[in-house]
Amino acid sequence: MKKLLALVLVAALATTASAANQVWFTSGGAGAIGTVLELTQAAPGAGSWEVEARFTAEEGIWTFGFDLGPAPGVSYAWGGYDISPFDLNGSPVGGNSLINMYGITVAGSPKPAGTYQLFHFTLSVNTVAPGETLIGGNINDGEFVSAVTYDYMTVSFAGGPEFVAETGTPFGPVIKITTLPEPATLALLAIGALALIRRR
Repeated sequence: MKKLLALVLVAALATTASAANQVWFTSGGAGAIGTVLELTQAAPGAGSWEVEARFTAEEGIWTFGFDLGPAPGVSYAWGGYDISPFDLNGSPVGGNSLINMYGITVAGSPKPAGTYQLFHFTLSVNTVAPGETLIGGNINDGEFVSAVTYDYMTVSFAGGPEFVAETGTPFGPVIKITTLPEPATLALLAIGALALIRRR
């Protein structure tokens, strides 16, 4: 009986998680709903990726708007809006961040539940130091408003917690870029490890 209740609880939680309004990012097959987009580059040099922002809605969406960045060593090249269900206004500004990504529906509301492509951009990072670069952001003007209730929607960004999407709400990291050590550094580390093994 306990096992059955546990299974029902897990199923209920999974259903709740999958039904949430979520913004997520994808690039070249990487990235999925409910997860941070993880990208990897080898140092030294610059990595570059084509990234798409997507929104999975459990109800119709009326407006959206948010910013990405800034983050050290990161720059953006605007790609444009992808989606046809929206008449889109505003324009992104800034090299180290994307701001004023804003869209509003004009016809056919409420829009059905489903996954929408919001916009796309080229993301570049130039850092030679091994480590992680985390990109987050905040809700911008336009927010996320339901086309059913015309009220603020509860939204989750990538793998973060849900919150009511009002202006100025920050969210956690949505993209993680890992810079790997250059081959020469890896070789030195390997030699050091072998030396320690031989000593033992």
